[in-house]
Amino acid sequence: MQDSEYLETHLIVVPTSGRKDFLNSYETLTPMVVPRSSVQVAQDDEFTLFAVTTFRKHSGDFLQKCREQKWTPRQYKYVAGGREEEERELEKVAKEERKVWGEALLLGRTGWSEIIAVYAHVLCLRVFVETVLRYGLPLDYVCALVTVRLRSRRHRAAHAQQS
Repeated sequence: MQDSEYLETHLIVVPTSGRKDFLNSYETLTPMVVPRSSVQVAQDDEFTLFAVTTFRKHSGDFLQKCREQKWTPRQYKYVAGGREEEERELEKVAKEERKVWGEALLLGRTGWSEIIAVYAHVLCLRVFVETVLRYGLPLDYVCALVTVRLRSRRHRAAHAQQS
């Protein structure tokens, strides 16, 4: 319900264990609470959210009494057309996400070869430094990189049958 000149709607969070106590006593906490105005808005395992309508004149007293009962009032301001604005914002963010995802994917693909080249250079530097530390100066050695080509399963199976 939208607020009017004389009425105001409050959102009250009540622990689920105290739900019955709230429903039995919210009308009598302060004068000028609209009878049977409590509407359950949402519920989860721990808390239940209620909307309660009071007269503006006694709203402050009602909220204070709710706090004394360990019920938590929540501020909410109704904005006309807020849902449509929220949907537009969500659509805008989803579009931005797709754009950023595409850019990140492109950077990952183009950067992969550079990353591997840099990693190979770092490994070469590591080999150089470790050999200098182990064998000392002068640099009287040769570093080599040996690659081993693994045979495919089919080739190994055919070779095993021939033996």
